Amino acid sequence: MTSALHSTRVITPTGVIEATLILADGKIQDVLPGRVEQEGISFESFGDKVIMPGVIDAHVHINEPGRTEWEGFETATKAAAAGGITTLIEMPLNASPVTTTVEALKLKHEAARGKLHVNVGFYGGVILNNIDDLGGLLNAGVFGIKAFLTHSGIDEFPNVTEADLRKALPILKKHDAKLLVHCELESPSTVTLSPSKRNSRSYAEYLASRPAKWETDAIALMIRLSEEFDVHVHIVHVSAAEALPLIRDAKRRGLRITAETCPHYLVFCAEEIPDGATEFKCAPPIRERANNELLWEALKDGTLDFVATDHSPAPPEMKETQSGDFMKAWGGIAGLQFLLPAFWTGAKVKGFSLEDVARLLCTNPADFLGLREKGRIAPGCDADLVVWDPEKSFVVKVEDIQHRHRLTPYAGRTLHGKVERTFVNGRTMRHGQADGCVLFGLAPVGKEQEFMDRIDCCLPYNDQDGMKRLINEAWAISANASYAVLEEVCRLPVEQRAVVTRQRQLELLDMLETSFEHPFKKQLFEVARRMVADQLLSVKETKDLMLRLKQYHGQWAALNVLYFAYGADASEIEDLDAEIRASWR
Repeated sequence: MTSALHSTRVITPTGVIEATLILADGKIQDVLPGRVEQEGISFESFGDKVIMPGVIDAHVHINEPGRTEWEGFETATKAAAAGGITTLIEMPLNASPVTTTVEALKLKHEAARGKLHVNVGFYGGVILNNIDDLGGLLNAGVFGIKAFLTHSGIDEFPNVTEADLRKALPILKKHDAKLLVHCELESPSTVTLSPSKRNSRSYAEYLASRPAKWETDAIALMIRLSEEFDVHVHIVHVSAAEALPLIRDAKRRGLRITAETCPHYLVFCAEEIPDGATEFKCAPPIRERANNELLWEALKDGTLDFVATDHSPAPPEMKETQSGDFMKAWGGIAGLQFLLPAFWTGAKVKGFSLEDVARLLCTNPADFLGLREKGRIAPGCDADLVVWDPEKSFVVKVEDIQHRHRLTPYAGRTLHGKVERTFVNGRTMRHGQADGCVLFGLAPVGKEQEFMDRIDCCLPYNDQDGMKRLINEAWAISANASYAVLEEVCRLPVEQRAVVTRQRQLELLDMLETSFEHPFKKQLFEVARRMVADQLLSVKETKDLMLRLKQYHGQWAALNVLYFAYGADASEIEDLDAEIRASWR
């Protein structure tokens, strides 16, 4: 269905303009200047409300499977959609198991099925004993690898040392992958009070226990390793202004360093946090007002690349809401729903423009993640959009919070920038609707495109070993490249297609299955059809495949695959057909 959205303020790569967006098949088909109503196309005008690319939050903890009582895909992605976020990337902790193996990643994919109200991708993690798993995680489509340099708070996800990173970085270099780092290095010189003299409810004492030196020491280490190994290192949740000159200098020297900060480091300050208010506890901690003013300047000059929430919720009892004990409370801010309004509340008084908001919340995160069809409003881009009113303020009411737990430092605060509508893959997000999809990280444009450009001329039709090498090379690049090879192989006689192993096709099917967006939706059907047609699946596996297709695409789609593979005469699979239909009643 084709539809049109109009506003006098549409944020495009060339500026804020009056425009009409033509949407179809989950894409922005065209951006027409002015107000354009066409016969046969549904039209909706939002007046002077802003239409912006959907917000992309590149740093979120959802905690499912294993700790769904902390948050979960259903509640987290509803909260994201309510706040204008259309894409988020989930960290490898605090789920259980943590995402440090391909098997754990598959469990996370399973847990997400049918629960996503926005698009979701995943990071993998590096710990002491999973160095050999990193290549598999990257091939399976994670968007980067996360490391902690201090205790993560989760025993299953221990911190790594410099020695561990020296083993991991050559693997990331081979895959041209990003390393995301929680940068705190504990210093033995840190002065802390003995437990008997400590006021555990004091925010000032908690702040002193995690000084800026921890951050600057860790960031200096990561800059040095990035330079030595020529690996893209991303510094997550920068809080200490003392680290900004280090990052600024590394960028000036052309090193592959990026960095983010969070809304809570921008809009809250240590001087205003009451003792016992553990909803403000996070690591690294929220610092003083003068420090945070420098973070705003770093966003303006490009030292900091974008803003992300680091949404890390926990049940109220883990936040020690009764005792107010900062030393015992879980360290994490619940703020996923409020990224856009919280940032705009501070940004508008600092002189940031609407274009700056789109750059720091949409375009820059999309570019960082390699999501080339997201983060901007232009023909061919995904129809992930947020409609919001930058002039409208609102009070954050507890009953309006969509997080599983409603404990957040934003509760009761007046924020500016009211989200009016969120479009995910071209569809308006409505209550009870799950229109999001799982996203997979792809190889950098150059590497993938170079491979794709030479498939037609180098596929060794008569060399089975060569064909296997080509398939494995494609698999190491991306699902997209791997499917391109399978398309070519599909044209071969069945005996030659056998070199595309049954296991490899099953792996590709798993990778494509939870991705509903273009181009993988069509590819899922093609892989399924070919596997059934080549009789690579047992009867039970065929039944399971049909059930999976039905879950995601409906009964007609599943039977279409079955009949397409076996021809119009379905008598050969009559019993299987009857069994599948019976299971759907």
